Amino acid sequence: MKKLTMVLLCAVAAHGAWAQSVTAEEMMMLDDMRAKYKAAGKELSPEDEARILQRVRAIKALVPGGGGQPMVAPALAQPASPVVAPPAAVAAVSESDLRQRLRGVQQHDRAVGEVVFLKDGITFDGQRFADPEGRTSRFVVDAQRGRVAYTVGAGERVAVKLANLQAPTEAVTLGHVVRQPNQWVFTSVTGKTLAGELFFPLTDGVLVLRDSVGFRYVAGDGVQQINIPTGWYPTPLQRGNISTTGWLLLEKDTAEERKSPLGALIGLGKIVGLADASDYALLNVTTGKMVPININSSGKNTYAYSQCRRKNALVNVCDQSVSYESTFQPDGSPNPTHYFWRADWMATSNGPVLIAKEGSMGAQVNAWDLQTGKKVTLLERTLGVGPMNARVLPDGRMQLSAQMGFGREVVEDVAAELQKRPDLMAEAKPAN
Repeated sequence: MKKLTMVLLCAVAAHGAWAQSVTAEEMMMLDDMRAKYKAAGKELSPEDEARILQRVRAIKALVPGGGGQPMVAPALAQPASPVVAPPAAVAAVSESDLRQRLRGVQQHDRAVGEVVFLKDGITFDGQRFADPEGRTSRFVVDAQRGRVAYTVGAGERVAVKLANLQAPTEAVTLGHVVRQPNQWVFTSVTGKTLAGELFFPLTDGVLVLRDSVGFRYVAGDGVQQINIPTGWYPTPLQRGNISTTGWLLLEKDTAEERKSPLGALIGLGKIVGLADASDYALLNVTTGKMVPININSSGKNTYAYSQCRRKNALVNVCDQSVSYESTFQPDGSPNPTHYFWRADWMATSNGPVLIAKEGSMGAQVNAWDLQTGKKVTLLERTLGVGPMNARVLPDGRMQLSAQMGFGREVVEDVAAELQKRPDLMAEAKPAN
């Protein structure tokens, strides 16, 4: 009793004028309240008891002759939930306050050169990026500004950060994401909450997707809704930057196709190039426009996925498919048939551009001007083009390099080639 009285006195002292001795009558009243709260499955903290004691004393002071009246606790038929402060990580700040914090990241903006994705991180211009708080993952890079979004930490709850590659110690925490049994739940430092089956950091916020709808949170601004066309779903890996380009990669739901008696023949036809293999497409998240990409989904390394749950008859959502493990071979080299290495889209000084290695053997490397829809062939090799890498140079040009047999070929300015080469889309249109 003495120890409990001292704890209560300390709590009461924090409230100023009520720092005085607790009478025996008051202690009896508090004991009664504790019992009633416990019966209701709740527990009172010393701060809650001090707050209630203040209220009781204030009521008693207002009642005429209250000094001689027995101490009575406030009505507790429906005990009020104790006041619990939100975790510090999600303590609400305004969007304008967050916008102000992000200016510290923006002041270091500078274009970077080559960005290399590793199984356990990234490098830029030969330098390794790291966060002092812990292991980083889920990288998205804006090479023109030198910004990177990522998660840091281990376990089910990790921080989502935005930083400049040049100044990782000045990273800004946008919020935290928690892995629950069937979904990801992101809570921003401004109090916004988004939930879905797929989660992506962005270089201006985050994106959460579920079924046929997505929600994009822009830090310092708010939330917008994205609608996914019927028959498609977002890929677990997004190599392009959705924030800077406005385009999202989708994969076709081929469940009905596989159920067909001819499903095996259709799949074989895609592999040998006798059937349309456009199992992927880019979606403009603002206009809803789609750009089909001739890549077969059978090239995915599905055996590397784990912790999967059934989404519908033939489509699974796999927790581990959001890591880069599924895009690499056991020896650590990239899996060349995986869509992650075959399609990339970037914001250039001439607008967003898509580059994709199309065809059954990746025989053609094509480029799209995503603003006009023009499509051209940049490289072609019957036996297939080897590993390719695109990057935006400091002057805003997109450069492409790819392995062509025993040599390597470089396209110095993709936008210039898009202007002067024939439009494949125009050639595909039937003549009048």
